[in-house]
Amino acid sequence: GTMEMPMPRIEVEGVGTVSFPVPDAQITALVRRAERAPYGKGEDTVVDTSVRKVWQIAPGKVKIGGKSWPANFEIILSKVRAGLGCDDASVTAELYKLLVYDPGGFFLAHRDTEKAAGMFGTLVVTLPSTYRGGALRIRHAGREATLDTSAADPSELSYVAFYADCEHEVLPVRKGNRVCLVYNLIQK
Repeated sequence: GTMEMPMPRIEVEGVGTVSFPVPDAQITALVRRAERAPYGKGEDTVVDTSVRKVWQIAPGKVKIGGKSWPANFEIILSKVRAGLGCDDASVTAELYKLLVYDPGGFFLAHRDTEKAAGMFGTLVVTLPSTYRGGALRIRHAGREATLDTSAADPSELSYVAFYADCEHEVLPVRKGNRVCLVYNLIQK
């Protein structure tokens, strides 16, 4: 879904407060502070840009706040709980990473590893930035959906959630930069 709202205040260590839509100068600063994102291959964690080409910033270097952010994020979570059929469950979202997909960035089809006790899914919140491509394709039980998660309007966030056992991929970004916050969905 998408949600129009006052934007959260996102501060990244060494970069400062992020503007929306994220300007090219801040993309450059974010990438300078980031590292190439690895992926799990069996028991190993590897970096291979032929499989996953994206920059990551650890959650400890990202602070998200703002007067209306907690209430607005709770609205997103309530929609996610309803959409995933978890209305009656106690579900929280734990920030996992800030990701920057620059031109040519992608992630081949994969399933998420359950990274925390009780993790059952993933929530991706796409921040307002200008890009083309970078759609999220999700497959499960013979069904497939391709979602354009762009949120170029500076007052709108895009979000998508899915179960960890869903195969998904990020198609290549053809132009611009896709910036998103990735959360682990956890049932207590």
